[in-house]
Amino acid sequence: GTGFQRLRATSSAIANVGAANGTLIRTVNGGINWSSVGVPTNATVLDASFADQSNGYAIDAAGGAFKTVNGGTSWQILNTGTTDVAGAVYTVDPSTVLLAGGFGIRRSTNAGSLFEPVTDKDLKNTHLTNVFAAGTGILAYGSKALRVSSDQGATWSSVPLPKKTRIEDASLDRKSVV
Repeated sequence: GTGFQRLRATSSAIANVGAANGTLIRTVNGGINWSSVGVPTNATVLDASFADQSNGYAIDAAGGAFKTVNGGTSWQILNTGTTDVAGAVYTVDPSTVLLAGGFGIRRSTNAGSLFEPVTDKDLKNTHLTNVFAAGTGILAYGSKALRVSSDQGATWSSVPLPKKTRIEDASLDRKSVV
């Protein structure tokens, strides 16, 4: 009943969670204190990912994408290059950001100025709902797909799944995909 969306931690100190009406709730001290940061949208903030305390990206339920370089004090509206709504955003570093959704992965290597589709055969016809760091790589998944990348999201490999498997959550350790 809270309306909170995905909780995403950047480090042991920094975490963000989206909410209704353009609200992003942030902590920069490990959850001791939380503050509300406005994102320039009336829609629900679905996800936010920060490379560090200042540089971050957010997406909303209306298909909007936003960038901040000052911890959320101000935001720039971005063009994702698609009208499809992204379900997740992951910031690899201040310049490299990934969007995941029914379109697979869209990637920017220039701080959100241009998002291009990753045209990897393992992403074709793939609906992804989350993307995040996993060990030294990146993991992306949807209910019927699990993909891994070891090159900041430029290319992806498919992880074979048993038939009739539905993924609800995923993680990656140094030895295996779980």
